Amino acid sequence: MRLPVVVAQVLLVLSSFIYVSCSSSQYKNVPVKDNGLWAQGNYLREHFITSLPLQIKVEDKHFDELVQNVQKHNIKHLYVFWSAFESSGAIPDLDSGFKIKRFKKLKKLLPQTNIIPWVGGVQYKGIHLESSNWRANVNKSIFTLLQKLEVKHVHVNLEYVLYGSSLDSSVNYPQNYINLFKEFRQSYGDEIVISAPIASTSTMVTPFKYQHSYQEVLEISKYVNHISFLYYDTKLSSEEAYYRGLDEQLLHIKNLKKIYTNNKYSIGLGTFENGFPPARVYRDVNVEKLGSTLRYIKQHEHYKYVEGISIFCEWYTDKYEWQEFFDNWIAR
Repeated sequence: MRLPVVVAQVLLVLSSFIYVSCSSSQYKNVPVKDNGLWAQGNYLREHFITSLPLQIKVEDKHFDELVQNVQKHNIKHLYVFWSAFESSGAIPDLDSGFKIKRFKKLKKLLPQTNIIPWVGGVQYKGIHLESSNWRANVNKSIFTLLQKLEVKHVHVNLEYVLYGSSLDSSVNYPQNYINLFKEFRQSYGDEIVISAPIASTSTMVTPFKYQHSYQEVLEISKYVNHISFLYYDTKLSSEEAYYRGLDEQLLHIKNLKKIYTNNKYSIGLGTFENGFPPARVYRDVNVEKLGSTLRYIKQHEHYKYVEGISIFCEWYTDKYEWQEFFDNWIAR
């Protein structure tokens, strides 16, 4: 006997939330994932950059707190902000002995974690992807930075902030985003590991940054080894739409892993609220709930294809959010 259409729809919605309300016993024997964390560049400085007139020195106690959180929450990819790109494509502080020493201190404190320099910026504010000379300078600067730090992994965060406005076609942003990494491979080979965050590819989501399509990510994945799909600031106002969008993102990850078996794909979640007025409308904190999202992913049929959770960001994650992350992602 066929169910009435309304009843069938209700059951479909309820089934999509079954993951969120499951008991802890359902998490037994679920493998722990390798997670990521974006960390502030203050760890590479002598003093914290603050809006206060007094200077706060970066001390061992600050490193101790970071190390504790990294180890407790199985952070295997620590993205430490080095600097934004200059308009010329140069990376500042390449010869800063102090910053290099601090970076190597983190490597020593966290030998089981990939300590990764994080560079990037925003289109028109240091980033000029439309310029082949700029791209060449960026790639040369990245390679030089990795040599100075004696690492073979870089995290490149490029953003094109739109807030719903039209893309400037003269930039040819989607193709030149790909060209940047393609040209890096052509110049410096495949030995360097490249990771990058991008907005979610789910068609349910409306981010305020440029949203790469799934087809574009298929091409990006030829040159970028690890992608974190940022599933926050979705502009979704219902839990049903939010989790349907997450279903689609996880399906994209599954399909990508079937093609690029050696690549890694993570889900990026935010632990902050946007203070900038135009961005506020993109986050409904009553929908984008950290604990519920973690439980949903962990019980999902495509969980095994996910590298882990990438947390944005270390300097906005308080002790309660760390506990929520531990309870719903690590301890279960």
